[in-house]
Amino acid sequence: IQVWQKREIDKIVVSEAEMKKYYDANQEEFNEKSADASHILVKTEDEAKELKGQLKGLSGSALETKFAELAKSKSIGPSGAEGGKLPTFSPREMVPEFSKKAFSMNPGTVSDPVQTQFGYHLIYLEKKNVKQTKFTEAKAVINNRLKLEKAKTVMLAKMKELEKKATIK
Repeated sequence: IQVWQKREIDKIVVSEAEMKKYYDANQEEFNEKSADASHILVKTEDEAKELKGQLKGLSGSALETKFAELAKSKSIGPSGAEGGKLPTFSPREMVPEFSKKAFSMNPGTVSDPVQTQFGYHLIYLEKKNVKQTKFTEAKAVINNRLKLEKAKTVMLAKMKELEKKATIK
């Protein structure tokens, strides 16, 4: 069966136009997202809320400076010494709760406390980055995906054809 399936899949040809149409219709799928952020990690939600209160009313460079000061003095995370600054990260590089919050924020803002297995985080989002993968770079992935979709259709049609001929008891 696997040999037959491979032969059937190998017969399928996906045109350049089909791949381009898929690429154009699914732009979001080809965005590489990343973020630049800092965080303060503390043990309790009350500590996080108290620190968030100290940042209330601040914005711009004043907020960024105060956040870094608090991270240096209060954060229990390893990035605390650098003012909470994290390396640029993609959504899958952080624990889900942290990523979900960071990528839903507006740049220049501080989150409410976010609980993870490490403790409670306050996140300061500097910026979100989006890099669009070019069509030429995405072609191989698109080709495989469309081939598999077409193969599924071929397999289902063959199964129905065989089912009609079969005597089922």
